Amino acid sequence: MVLAQLLTLCSGFIAASSYTPHIIIITVDDIGHNDFGFIHKGMGDARTPYIDRFSEVSMSLQNYYVMPNGHSTRSALLTGKHPAHLGTQFEPMDATVPYGLGTEHLLLPKYLKEINPKYKTHAVGQWDLGFYTKSLLPTSRGYDTFYGSYLTYGNYLTHQAKDQSDHEGFDLHDGLDVDESGVGTFKTELYGTKAVDIIKNHDDKDPLHLYVAFQGAQIDDLDQCKDSEKRKQIPVEYYRAVSHVDDPTRQCYLALVKAIDQQFGRIIEALKDHLLIANSVVVFTTTSGGPAAGGYDFNAASNSPYRGSKLTGWEGGVKGVALIFNDMFTNSIPTCIFHVADWIPTLASMYQKATGTAPTVVLKPEAKLYGIDQFNCLLTDGPSVRNSIMHFVYGDSASFTKFEYKVVTNADGYLADMNEWYSISETDVDCGQANTLTCNPKQAPCLFNIALDPCEKRNIAPLSNNDVILRNMMEDISKFNESVKYTTSSVADEKGDPQYNKLIAWQPWVDSGCSSLTPQSLNFVYVLSICAFSLLYMQAVYS
Repeated sequence: MVLAQLLTLCSGFIAASSYTPHIIIITVDDIGHNDFGFIHKGMGDARTPYIDRFSEVSMSLQNYYVMPNGHSTRSALLTGKHPAHLGTQFEPMDATVPYGLGTEHLLLPKYLKEINPKYKTHAVGQWDLGFYTKSLLPTSRGYDTFYGSYLTYGNYLTHQAKDQSDHEGFDLHDGLDVDESGVGTFKTELYGTKAVDIIKNHDDKDPLHLYVAFQGAQIDDLDQCKDSEKRKQIPVEYYRAVSHVDDPTRQCYLALVKAIDQQFGRIIEALKDHLLIANSVVVFTTTSGGPAAGGYDFNAASNSPYRGSKLTGWEGGVKGVALIFNDMFTNSIPTCIFHVADWIPTLASMYQKATGTAPTVVLKPEAKLYGIDQFNCLLTDGPSVRNSIMHFVYGDSASFTKFEYKVVTNADGYLADMNEWYSISETDVDCGQANTLTCNPKQAPCLFNIALDPCEKRNIAPLSNNDVILRNMMEDISKFNESVKYTTSSVADEKGDPQYNKLIAWQPWVDSGCSSLTPQSLNFVYVLSICAFSLLYMQAVYS
């Protein structure tokens, strides 16, 4: 019996009475929009059979958007807030900079425990939201357990990780402890096995929240896959599965995608085998557009036919892939305009439907969420309750969609300068507009009718009848900019360099007494120096 049939059968076991849902969220980094079989429908070279089968019994979100980078998306997913309001718009700074998502922002596991203290919460995979002090770690933010890495990515076998300034250290942790037992084990399989073990050992009397964040198709430099030593990071069986691909860089990338697909299948099978799938909400989501082949270093993702790449405001950078499974939903493709920040209020509404209890801590206005409750829209495929998405905004660089129109402007250059269509695989998406009116977002704002022109080929900003539309949208961007939390320059702290601790590993290094500070604080450097001085003073007085 195929996976789809088993899932359908299991979903029928849900009793008519209320139940507390298990909430399973699985994220993947750096996989292009067109690198899933159920998306390209056999026209591309990516093969993802387990995810494809899951899509047959799930709801696939057609108009789903994430942020231009995984760090921003993770912060939006786990808070329900916009990264521009969190100071997390950009990829992480050097890991020796005292930086993190402020502890004043509640994360999903905290919300769940406030709604129902019986929730057992586990995080597996990359954290990527700060670690310079223990108060920023997953087990201080609502997760009962954590197994994974603190940095965005690292070596798949040695688990060594470098930051942007080439500081290097070991980065695999079990709770607060460094875990060297995983050395030599392929990271994707390591995370998959840990997730399966959590499911196997879970007492189904309690609700489960499992968050699995795969490093995805990231590698130090995919071009180095041409080097036999670099290729050894990925087990040979995944290469065999993509032997139909000739280009070594693309083959390396698709081997990583294949590994994720297999581990995803293991997790779903474990939920089924242990009879948890029936009462589960399972969310699968990408965290950015793919780092496009020909546009992003030496990477090999395909966002075809969409324009741009990861780190851009084009559709290729922000149009995500998402699936949601629950007995409440049918296998359909709703047209709701959905942003990654919408998951928390939408899950809260699903919780209310399943249990009959309103999770007021999430839905009350004081939560100040950017996310919108999309449950009814998903359930009925009715009119979208969201009519706009601020994909990115920082100064005079922005990407903004409102109704059928989209503006991309990059006057400040904060968005990556990758403006082409980097296509390496076929797709059945209809780009609509045949004629091309070019634009350069660094010189002037570009305007598109995204409903008619999803591939952003026809810039309609120069047309006189669109003057009012463009002006109003630029005013919306300016108004949103007033609420942006701008990051201040922060100084790296040499104490954060792994070479300064005995294990030569990435670990927290700042006393928790100063943990509420982040680089977004206006006087961060000044206050941090006061904290440091105070600690030294107390040590001197009482020693």
